Amino acid sequence: MRLRAWRGRVTRRGCLGLLAAGAAGHGMGRAAAAAMGGDGVAKPGGDADHAAREAARDRAETEAERALQALLAAAEAEGRIPGALTWVERADRVPQRIWRCVSGQRARWPQPLPVAEDTVYDIASLTKPFVAVLALRGAEQGWLDLDAPLQRWLPAFEGRIAGRPGERVAITPRHLLAHSSGLPAGLPLSPAWSGADAALALACSREASDPPGAVFRYSDVNFILLGELLQRASGRSLPELLRREITGPLGMDETGWRPTGAVGPLAHGGGAHALPLSRIAPTQLEAGTLLHGVVHDPTARRMGGVAGHAGLFAPIHDLALWARRLAHGAYGLLRPDTFAAMTRPANALAQQRGLGWDIASSYSRAGAGYPAGGFGHTGFTGCAMWIHPPRRAFHILLSNRVHPDGGVSAVPLYEAVSLAALRLQALA
Repeated sequence: MRLRAWRGRVTRRGCLGLLAAGAAGHGMGRAAAAAMGGDGVAKPGGDADHAAREAARDRAETEAERALQALLAAAEAEGRIPGALTWVERADRVPQRIWRCVSGQRARWPQPLPVAEDTVYDIASLTKPFVAVLALRGAEQGWLDLDAPLQRWLPAFEGRIAGRPGERVAITPRHLLAHSSGLPAGLPLSPAWSGADAALALACSREASDPPGAVFRYSDVNFILLGELLQRASGRSLPELLRREITGPLGMDETGWRPTGAVGPLAHGGGAHALPLSRIAPTQLEAGTLLHGVVHDPTARRMGGVAGHAGLFAPIHDLALWARRLAHGAYGLLRPDTFAAMTRPANALAQQRGLGWDIASSYSRAGAGYPAGGFGHTGFTGCAMWIHPPRRAFHILLSNRVHPDGGVSAVPLYEAVSLAALRLQALA
């Protein structure tokens, strides 16, 4: 359901709980709705006990909203983030519920600017799940074999294992998706290099530490290779693929690489149109220059802003469309069997990863007590998303914790927001 199908706007700092438009109550409190019939007309002699129960739940919901707002404010006061947007949703009950929060500032330097509902953030490694779904759609459409060696598309890929000269291994797209390739975490930035071709050459020459499938290591190299592989296998650029396969069908018109359309020959990176710089949250000061509308990740920046591991920018309302579709089983995007394969552990390793998603690894930020059946991802800039299909529920956190000086860890905030989201969803 598109954003415009929901009543209400966040017009001040704080949180707003919404009901689905068309549901009984139309966004009013549950206690008021309980005194109405299904046609929205007040009924004399309504169920007073039911109304009282709903009033108690309204109070509990208000307290939970205030708790979420308070933890965002505390993170701002501690210097963990300048500000944030959150979106919490649950849709397995009627009426469907949404809670949205706007908090703090999108910029602190060179002058303070408030977060707005439509602020666009650099979502960093939240890019990876989009690329994963592109790969899975390619497998469904028959132009990508997840179990073929990378050399089918990347003949320059060496497939060497450290300490075993002359030995070559068959790393596959499935290994890349599950971070079980054994390849290193990232590309070296020294000596200096630039351009996607240089990045690919470096990625193809990296040695694995272990045979594929033997270890889990979260790796940008995996998705740098996967992004290039998708372009070669499909005959389309990553922005073209993204627009064709995901953001276009879902109406995510403001999600893409290189959001201002000001850099490089591709003009724009996959969204329907270029975005004004004034809507984009800046990230970090680099050598005296503020990164604003330019990807924060240094490897993706050297690659020109388009990469498989990082570089997407998005507003929260676009990401809610994406998360909602995934919470409903990715209908229209993936077959049920493909969705199931994506969201269950991809192998028997102790660190549980799906295909492109975290389930229960050391990188999981769902927080203690998150119910089984969920999956999610985080981004270095201060973003997190966790999805729970059994309840058709999800939550999203967007922030720019690295602004303006690199920031501090947001891990405690990710987990606190997740638990606050669970508390709200339990009240739906």
